[in-house]
Amino acid sequence: MTIVKNIAAGPRGIALLSGTMLMLDPGQTSDDVEIAKDEIAAADKASFLFGKDAQAHNEAAVAPAADEEGVSTEALAAALARAESAEARVDALLVENEDLKTKLAAFDHDGDGHPGGTAQTEPASDESVKTALELLDPTKDEDWTAAGLPAVDAVATLAGGKVTRDQIKALAPDLTREIAKQS
Repeated sequence: MTIVKNIAAGPRGIALLSGTMLMLDPGQTSDDVEIAKDEIAAADKASFLFGKDAQAHNEAAVAPAADEEGVSTEALAAALARAESAEARVDALLVENEDLKTKLAAFDHDGDGHPGGTAQTEPASDESVKTALELLDPTKDEDWTAAGLPAVDAVATLAGGKVTRDQIKALAPDLTREIAKQS
């Protein structure tokens, strides 16, 4: 049996030996809970304090210590927890950014760092033309003709191959700039 305290900015849960989950609100303490030692070792140190550390933290919370500038240790711990949480979110966004770069690179047919390609010597597949049509931007004039139809050059660039008006008509007979704006 041990004491556990949530020191995170938000609610947190921890697995108990009984197989249930103990949820604690920020600053909440629970006495005499049974937690596996490996669960304590694996717990996020920015979220939980255990045993003597939790007890000492509770006692310090009664009369928070302050440094020479008047900042309490509890305020510092909360700021640290927020910073670590923000750092985790940034790390997740960096991973997502790399994933999106990889997906974008798949559309860089000529290796110039931009979607599509300028060297359209081979006919574009119907699948790549369908994808290119989905990528057309209704707010960009260069993606559309004056009549509001998909611009063959823009589709060819995105598809990475030669495209004809007939191919576009066959794959998206009703596609216009207005329809693209609505979807």
